[in-house]
Amino acid sequence: MLKILHRTWPAPPQMSRVQYFKYRMRLLTFMAIWLLILIGLAFFWNHLHILIKGIFIMLGYIFSPDFSMIEQIFVSYEKYLKDGLVW
Repeated sequence: MLKILHRTWPAPPQMSRVQYFKYRMRLLTFMAIWLLILIGLAFFWNHLHILIKGIFIMLGYIFSPDFSMIEQIFVSYEKYLKDGLVW
């Protein structure tokens, strides 16, 4: 899907193990919050006004996580150092 306002979470090169862990936890927190909002929105979707639905669709399009974010959560620190991964 083409994203107009494509957002990436750049990982600065050569992070320490603790910094990398905190970075991955921030990504995980973002995805957990996004998922909770999505689930809550699913319960109230039929009760929302059409304008509010449009705003939520736009926000979901902008802030939805992509596969690279999911990959960043599960890449180990050793692989990060070995491959020099920078997204």
